[in-house]
Amino acid sequence: MIHDHSRGVWLMLIGVLIVPWLDGFAKLLGQTLPFLEVAWARFSVQLIVILPLAWFRLGRNMLRVNGLSYLPSETNFILVDLGNIDADKFRDEMLNQNILIRGKYGDFHNWSRVSMGKLSDVERYVDALPQVISNLSA
Repeated sequence: MIHDHSRGVWLMLIGVLIVPWLDGFAKLLGQTLPFLEVAWARFSVQLIVILPLAWFRLGRNMLRVNGLSYLPSETNFILVDLGNIDADKFRDEMLNQNILIRGKYGDFHNWSRVSMGKLSDVERYVDALPQVISNLSA
């Protein structure tokens, strides 16, 4: 099997460039701002950069593996096509797994709106998804 590694190479290059940029920016801010503010600013920027990458990497694969599709999004949420599963029933079943998501979204009765949260929340969603789909498909 032939793999196209160019995407991985580009992601590595971006990662290698982001870290020195964040260090330099932190040093520049450190000249005028208190340390704690600089630390929070750096953490926030890293979170803003890493969370979308992690969500889309985990989210896309997780949805495909479970036979679901989604609408591409430039926002902090995606709409997941649940097929023949009712979005409110899906929400209720996820709530049984202690995961709070939105049910029906407007006229989209079989679409679930899933917001991007902390990486640990995304992992909990990913882990619960196969069982929830199995419960609702039975």
